[in-house]
Amino acid sequence: MKKPTASSSPPKRSFKTMNNNKQDLFSMLSSHLLVLIVSYLPFKEAARTSILSKQWRDIWRQNTKRLLARNPKKDIQKFSLACSKPEDFLIDIQNFVIFAISRNARELELDFSDPTRKEVDDLENHPAIVELPSQVYQHVGLESLKLFSCNFDASRIEGPKLRFLKLLSDVSHFHLSNQSNMLEVDIDFGKELNFEEVIGSLVHNFLLELYAVKVLTMCSVLF
Repeated sequence: MKKPTASSSPPKRSFKTMNNNKQDLFSMLSSHLLVLIVSYLPFKEAARTSILSKQWRDIWRQNTKRLLARNPKKDIQKFSLACSKPEDFLIDIQNFVIFAISRNARELELDFSDPTRKEVDDLENHPAIVELPSQVYQHVGLESLKLFSCNFDASRIEGPKLRFLKLLSDVSHFHLSNQSNMLEVDIDFGKELNFEEVIGSLVHNFLLELYAVKVLTMCSVLF
C-alpha cells in the first residue's frame, strides 16, 4: 500500500470558484484607487483600460495631465490625433494638443471627421466643434499642419517655418500673414452644395492669397 504524501501546492478551489462566478476583484475597488493604479501605467496602456468596462471608461481621463507630464521631456517630430466623436473629449483634446506644442512638435495632424457620415451631411449639419488651441497659432517651430473638421483661423498662424498645410473644412475665407517658407497647401472644401455659384470667386481669391505656394491643391473645387 502506498503511503499518502503531503502536497505542497495550495488548494485551487478558491480560484475555480472565482473563475466560475466571473468575479472581477477590480470592480470592488473604489474609483479613487483605480485612478491611482492607472496613474502608474504608461500612457498607451492607461488609455486602453477604457475598454475594460463602463466603470473603467473615464478612469484614465482623470490622469491625463499627470500621464502626459511623465513622458520624456524631449522634442516630438510628429503628433497625430484622430477622434470621430470629439464631443465628449474636448478638454482632453486641448490637453493633448497643448502637450504636443510644449514638446515642440514639428508636424501636427488632427482628424475629427466622422467616416460614417456623408461628406455633405458632415459639413452642413455637423460643423466642426473642436477649437484649435492658441498655442498652435503661436508655435514658431511648426512645419506641417493637417486639420480635418477642426475650426481654424489661418490669419492667426505665426509659424515662420510652416511648409505644408492641409485643411478639410467649409472654408469661405483664407488669409496667411506669413507664407515665406510655404511649399504646399492642400485644401478641401467638402462637397459644396452651391458649387457653381462660388467656384469662380473662391478659386480666384485663393490663387491671389497663396501666391508664394509652390504646390496648391483644391481637390473638391478643381474636380
